Amino acid sequence: MVGSLSSHPPTQRRSDTLNTSYATRGNDVSPISVVDFADCDQCAQYPNRWSKIREHICAPAAEFMSAFILCLFGCGGNCQTNLSANTRVSASPAGVMTLVFSSVDIFFTSWSGLALGVWISANYSGGHANPAVTIAFATVRGFPWKKVPIYYILAQVLGALCESGVVYATYYHAINLVEGGSNIHTIGVTGDLFATYAFIGAAMLITGISISALGMDTGAALNPARDLGPRILTAMVGYGREVFNFRNQYWLWCPILGPIFWHGRSCVLL
Repeated sequence: MVGSLSSHPPTQRRSDTLNTSYATRGNDVSPISVVDFADCDQCAQYPNRWSKIREHICAPAAEFMSAFILCLFGCGGNCQTNLSANTRVSASPAGVMTLVFSSVDIFFTSWSGLALGVWISANYSGGHANPAVTIAFATVRGFPWKKVPIYYILAQVLGALCESGVVYATYYHAINLVEGGSNIHTIGVTGDLFATYAFIGAAMLITGISISALGMDTGAALNPARDLGPRILTAMVGYGREVFNFRNQYWLWCPILGPIFWHGRSCVLL
């Protein structure tokens, strides 16, 4: 009888075959097999202090990097394309085909930055990369509101701010050449390479008209962090209060409130 029982393999619990989280038992600091905390009374979810900190900073760090990469491609593409076409920077003026390919270059770099930013952060934070997306999910899709202001929106804006600083430092000398001096900062010359200042069609954008049809007029303002972060940076480096006072605080109701309204409306409809 004993022999017959020992000949059968031991029965595995369901938790023995599921990989849910790493843990340690008691004071043992060596990692053991992946276990299910629901079936383990002696397992510690946080074996050390860093594991607990890492859980709390994982989503904000992912959103920071997603916005950083998104704006790196967006602002960097704008600066590279427009500054290199200026005769003060380039030896020859841009031709017709150069301008055509430049527009295509800006389009693909911007959307490539968005795709890459979402791709690297999707597994850790959901890949929002956009405050409007975060607010829309919290409004109609059950995303926790307590995570919205600090864990997501602040991280996204800081990512865009830091990235715009990197781009500005990279193209600092080219910007000075185009402006005509290091103490000259003009919104219509180089300031609009970082943030949105277009006006015509902005009201239509807020009502939900396709951005692909009004991109030239509205600056393709789809992401509040993408606009606010670089806008703050330009105010810091010398463009002054005009970046916020432009056309009666246009930055607030089109690049910020417009995308929030549109994304929320889209989530309700979809």
